[in-house]
Amino acid sequence: MSKITKKILLAVTVALTAIVAIVVTVSVVVSKKHSNAVMMSQVTVGVGVLENDVRVQIDRLKEIALSWSGEGVDYTAVTGKKLEKVNERWAKSKGTDYDFACVCDLGGNVVWKTDNFNLSSSRINEVVEGGAISGIFTDKNVPLSLQYMGPVLYVETGEIVGTMLVGMDMRASEYLDNVKSQTTAEVSIFSDKTRYATTLIDETGARAIDLPMYDNIYQRVVKEGGEYVGQATLFGQNHFVNYQPMKDYDGNIVGAYFSGLSSAETDKSFGSIIIVSAIMSVVCLAIIDLIMIVFIRKIVGKPIAESNRIAEEMRTGQLSTPDSTFTFGDDEIGHFAKKLEDAKHTLRDYIADISRQLSMMADGDFSGEPNMAYVGDFVKIEESFRQIRDNLSVVIQHIASSADSVKTGADQMAEGAMRLAEGTSKQATAIETLVGAIDRISEHITNNTENAEKADKLSKVTEDRITNQDREISNMLAAMEEIKNRSNEISVIIKTIEDIAFQTNILSLNAAIEAARAGEAGKGFAVVADEVRNLASKSAEAANNTNELINATIAAVNNGAQIAARTAEAMTEVKDFSKQTGDLISKISEASLVQSESAKQIEDEADRIRAVTEQNSSTAEESAASCEELSGMSTVLHEEVAKLKA
Repeated sequence: MSKITKKILLAVTVALTAIVAIVVTVSVVVSKKHSNAVMMSQVTVGVGVLENDVRVQIDRLKEIALSWSGEGVDYTAVTGKKLEKVNERWAKSKGTDYDFACVCDLGGNVVWKTDNFNLSSSRINEVVEGGAISGIFTDKNVPLSLQYMGPVLYVETGEIVGTMLVGMDMRASEYLDNVKSQTTAEVSIFSDKTRYATTLIDETGARAIDLPMYDNIYQRVVKEGGEYVGQATLFGQNHFVNYQPMKDYDGNIVGAYFSGLSSAETDKSFGSIIIVSAIMSVVCLAIIDLIMIVFIRKIVGKPIAESNRIAEEMRTGQLSTPDSTFTFGDDEIGHFAKKLEDAKHTLRDYIADISRQLSMMADGDFSGEPNMAYVGDFVKIEESFRQIRDNLSVVIQHIASSADSVKTGADQMAEGAMRLAEGTSKQATAIETLVGAIDRISEHITNNTENAEKADKLSKVTEDRITNQDREISNMLAAMEEIKNRSNEISVIIKTIEDIAFQTNILSLNAAIEAARAGEAGKGFAVVADEVRNLASKSAEAANNTNELINATIAAVNNGAQIAARTAEAMTEVKDFSKQTGDLISKISEASLVQSESAKQIEDEADRIRAVTEQNSSTAEESAASCEELSGMSTVLHEEVAKLKA
């Protein structure tokens, strides 16, 4: 099956699926709405039937009361006689176990009642004054009940002798079950907000009584007196519900009538309907798809497959294959296939004509012309062939002219290459001589560099020794300065000694004067004074000699310091000259190294030049050989071009 067939089938299937899905969905939605409307109608009917059945029950109670009056049973009860027969008559008259009754005298006193009579009060006294009354009544003991109250007449005179009340507690389920059997809807009676009686069954299997009404529904129905129609969830199931207010004898809302119908079965049925519809839709779609497959394969698939085969032959260049034997229909696909075959024939003719012209060109004949008219975009091919032929004719002429020029140029190049080879050989010899001279210069520069390095080292050693000598002279100057300072200190001390000797001499003179005054007694003291003066004279003389010696020493030290200072200045100058000499020697050494490296580079470059020269010489020889070969090839080219037909 072709891809387009698959796409068509897919599109049709999708469209049909969408249509079926829409139809099924619309049908289900419409059916669902109709079913919901029917169910809402049923619950509305259920409420109506329930209200009517309540009235029926009131009529039933009235019939009981009237039958008793007709038979005089009520009168018998009033008199308090034959109560056993009254009880037997009640057992036959009552319709349910929730029926109750009582008979009162004119004073309102109960003279007879049923065992289940449990009203805390009643309005039976109103019967005597206003006749019979009936309806729904509320009581604290019986929250909701149906009651009929009428007078008891004495049959013979027609005189009212009492009153009778016949009622039914609305918790009775028989009448509710009867409504359910008629409408299939669940029904309930609400006393105010509480579910008082119902047909609904809870999870335990009991009747779901005494359950509260939803607040919103209670507000709507009981408080506001309106109706509520809609859906509500009861015991985990969705129900369609209808609540109607229930009024008592006085017209007061005392509760509500309820009718509800569970949607569980309907939902289940709709689920089954949807499943069945889906299955039927799938089956229908499958059948339609099978029919469409057969139809599309015959109408579309096979023609498209055959057209695709023709197109594939054209794509792969199989233009000489026989035409298709398939019978195409008179439709767009058939017309398309016919045009494909026509296009194949046209391409085959064009290719045959193009091949013929190319074969002539391959044989050197460029004078061929097309044998058929080219149309459409094929005109460009014809124009291109003509342009190629014209251009090739011009190119051939140019090639022929160029071949002659190439031959002449090749001869000239061969001659020039030979001369170049000879000049290159001479240049190589000159370069060999130059390389030898450069080698010798390089050797001298190397020796000069080594001597400069040695001189630089000696200069540095001399500079170090001069520096040490300068340091020693500086130390000597410092020592001589120290001697000078110590000599000055000794001069001061000697001055002090001279002063002491002078004072001692004065003291000895004073002592001699005093000894002379003392006379004989001072002779001994005079001798001592004289010795002291002699000692002072010698001390002064020694101090004077020492001072002269120290002054001479200081003078000699000063002279030596001046000489040492001049020596230090000379050594400093020598040191500076030595440093400058060392710097110059270092620069000479560095320059020598640079010269050595430059000489090495010159030598390397000279070697390269020699190699290049040798290569040039070899290349010149090869070029000469190539030029000779080119000259021969140009001759062959000239001969071949002459064979071409422009």
